[in-house]
Amino acid sequence: MKFLDWITLGFLGTGAIPRVPGTAASLAAAFIPFLLARIMVGATVQMLSIALVLAGAIWLVQRAPGVLPRLGPDPKIVTLDEACGMWLTLIGHTLSDYRIVLVGFVLFRFFDVVKPFPIRRVEKLPGGVGIVADDLAAGLASSLLLFIIFRGAK
Repeated sequence: MKFLDWITLGFLGTGAIPRVPGTAASLAAAFIPFLLARIMVGATVQMLSIALVLAGAIWLVQRAPGVLPRLGPDPKIVTLDEACGMWLTLIGHTLSDYRIVLVGFVLFRFFDVVKPFPIRRVEKLPGGVGIVADDLAAGLASSLLLFIIFRGAK
């Protein structure tokens, strides 16, 4: 596998972390927008950055089975999908509040690991769409719960 494929699909190398690559990617992904918020990067720039990554993720992850043919249809080394799901979890929230980021991380990991209905069903979509879609569904569920838990928190 090419280094650029590995670093991109494996989200900054988190895909190589033994046993918990998805958790490592989610944690790293949560840290990035938290830092951006702390250094006063505006919400619009944060959301545009996340949207750009989301737009490219399905295409990149679609390549994963071809780049990593021996590892099956959803290789654990591919963690870009977890990063995208984590970012979707945090979109629209007050990211300078570490509690929101922490609870969002816990909620996202719960939905990503347990995959309650309909998340498990979305995972069965073909190719890169299915690889990314279950994480996006987990991110959406997590984000909605965050809005309920922290409604009115500014």
